[in-house]
Amino acid sequence: MTDRSPMPSDKMSRFLVPQSTMRHLILTLGLALPLSSCGGGSDPAAQTTAGHSALGSGDHAAALADFEGALSAIGSDTAHPQYMRATMGAIEANATLDPDRAVADFKALAAKTEVPDRDYSKVGGWLAAAKNYGQAIDVLDAGMKKFEGSETLVKLTEKIKTEAEKAGDSDALAKMRGLGYL
Repeated sequence: MTDRSPMPSDKMSRFLVPQSTMRHLILTLGLALPLSSCGGGSDPAAQTTAGHSALGSGDHAAALADFEGALSAIGSDTAHPQYMRATMGAIEANATLDPDRAVADFKALAAKTEVPDRDYSKVGGWLAAAKNYGQAIDVLDAGMKKFEGSETLVKLTEKIKTEAEKAGDSDALAKMRGLGYL
């Protein structure tokens, strides 16, 4: 097929692209652009790493989006090497953004996988650091019921107590007292 488009003779003609070349360019871009929007988006390891970077910079919303993207790519495969990192990352982000969801997600995780006492301590610590003492106590209580006498969780009890006292959170202290931790 020959290109029969007229070529103007003025100085602008050197900037014109023949129609056949333009068609190939449009076709190439049309195929490449949708693929570029997928680049790395379905790689759970890359998304989990990006999520931890966002957490490190204090951008909890971006971190949560990355972790949820990783978990979406992983699906229900709890044995996937990134599953625990992405799940715990999402819980850490939600400790600040949506503490009730952080607790619910952590309890769901603990119900379907083996979660050590140090993870209860991590989650409780993240919630306490975000000044969500009531939810931190919920995680502490669940951990103490599963790992009675755990030194890690006893330390978390002291941390929550100290931080709640500093913040003047009498409700959190009353909750701890009601559960027998004070």
